[in-house]
Amino acid sequence: MLGMQKLLRTKMKRLVFFTLTLFGGLVCELDAQSAIRYPYVIEGTNIIISRDARGGVSLEYLRTEVWTETPDHSQTSSLNRVYSRIQVARSRPDDAEAMPWSDATDYCRNLQEDGYTNWRVPTQRELMLIYVMNDQLADGLYRSDPRPNPPEPDLSVFYWSATHDGNTSNVWSVGLSDTNDENEGKVEPYPDTQRLNYVRCVRDVVE
Repeated sequence: MLGMQKLLRTKMKRLVFFTLTLFGGLVCELDAQSAIRYPYVIEGTNIIISRDARGGVSLEYLRTEVWTETPDHSQTSSLNRVYSRIQVARSRPDDAEAMPWSDATDYCRNLQEDGYTNWRVPTQRELMLIYVMNDQLADGLYRSDPRPNPPEPDLSVFYWSATHDGNTSNVWSVGLSDTNDENEGKVEPYPDTQRLNYVRCVRDVVE
């Protein structure tokens, strides 16, 4: 019980940190009647809305250009932002999503899902946003390694982003775990790009 309480406290602290890092601490509310808070997930889907026609997160924190592939960038680049509407790809029933970082771009580029082909690897901040909204997604990120013989004894799962730390050999990742509070929500530039981490592709949703 104490271990679970510690894990929950760790997760909440990191959720607050992620929100501050993502949007400068800004959480928008439309009005007292609707009380819509941004970002939010369209119920029953994997679509995250940060801004729509009614309002939302300030444009200064968002990317406005539409991408079909994530360009090369570091965490301090203006490219490391979130698009106003993104869809997160569904999980796969096998371990096809676990791969070295160098394979992640090709995997997302070749993904076809729901009739769309414009899938790409998320930026660091998009991946952080997915982590924050994970419990609301219809098909969120794995919280424990689904492989029959996972390489990590604590069953932690790490996901690749497309963002490096200025050194293209160090790629940012986000960790999830039901059993290890040190890896739950851990954000770090990963030096071993040959490690078999997971990737969950995203695409920009144009209204």
